[in-house]
Amino acid sequence: MHEGYTPEVQTMLDVLEELVEKIGPRPAGGPAEAQAMQCLKNWFSGWGYQISEFSFSFAGYPKFNAYYALPAFVFMVAAWFQALIPWLALLLPVLIAALPELWQAWNRRRRKTRSAKNLFALPNGLSMDQLDLILCAHVDTARHNPVLASPWRKLLEQVFATMLRVAWLLIMLSIFYILGFEVPRPVAYAVGIVYSLFGLYLIVMDMLEQFGHHNLYVAGAHDNASGVAVLAAVARALAQNESSARKVGFLFTSAEETGMWGAQAFAEHMAANGLSIPVMVLDQVGAGQTLRVVTGVGRFRPMRSDDIILQALRRADPAAEDLFYIYRNGDFSEFLRVGIPAVSLETSGSLRAKEAYHTTRDTLRVIDPKTLEHVYRTVMKYLQI
Repeated sequence: MHEGYTPEVQTMLDVLEELVEKIGPRPAGGPAEAQAMQCLKNWFSGWGYQISEFSFSFAGYPKFNAYYALPAFVFMVAAWFQALIPWLALLLPVLIAALPELWQAWNRRRRKTRSAKNLFALPNGLSMDQLDLILCAHVDTARHNPVLASPWRKLLEQVFATMLRVAWLLIMLSIFYILGFEVPRPVAYAVGIVYSLFGLYLIVMDMLEQFGHHNLYVAGAHDNASGVAVLAAVARALAQNESSARKVGFLFTSAEETGMWGAQAFAEHMAANGLSIPVMVLDQVGAGQTLRVVTGVGRFRPMRSDDIILQALRRADPAAEDLFYIYRNGDFSEFLRVGIPAVSLETSGSLRAKEAYHTTRDTLRVIDPKTLEHVYRTVMKYLQI
């Protein structure tokens, strides 16, 4: 029991303690995740909810993902062969900007060799088509990223901005070639060497991230036991006759960290059954002073969060900040992809949580009970609107 807190915060801290300390890392489809799902089943059944499970197949982490190695190769070719193909450098900003969407398209086509389950909880006596809202949080946790746990972390956090700046410098030199000017050979060699070193840096980051994890997974307090805990507190409050203007279901997804597979499977299930219930995703809501509302995702094929939900959330928390995902993604995008209104919430402002992201430092030490209470209160206010 956590003394000195409101019952709602106590519920959230109890859930966090169970998932993070007693169960620990929860790889998608693994026994620890199944144990976490069983805990949720027991809690929600005890609060009077109907429980359903939805099995699906997914692709795990790839053996090697050339996320940064691909632009690294293009950097090196464009630098060494500027005289022959100066236009190649012009494509670099487009390639860099498109990387997240290219990766997502490639990942969706990978062979699904593993299986997992989503958990769905409905208030007793209701069917899914009677719901006004689905609250969603992923239960699985990420593989430890050794780059983020190293002094290279700040470089990785700025990698897209760095790649774009380096690309524009190469473009400036390429314009000389395109206009017919001759570049001194020593300068051309120097450019080739410098860009080869930069490409090597990107490749080393890829290699370290994908081969240096030693199969460690993170306990995922902030990402995303915090989201699960808030959903549990809301569900318990509603089950205890807390008034709500909306009928709410609760979805706990798996395999978010390897490509939002659980959300994709559930979104496709909803679309196939003609359901268009708005979905609110809570992901990383356990630390920081500011609530952020994700208004959309994608650069080349942007998908926008639902305006009606956004307006209601701004009324629930006027201090909340808007955030548009360009290089990130989340479960909510899978619902948007099939035409289901959706939005995602996260919190920011905690340096400790930021530095713990996708590392073994993501433990209960990063969690701030005040943040959990703020998010809980915001969701409950939204349910009254």
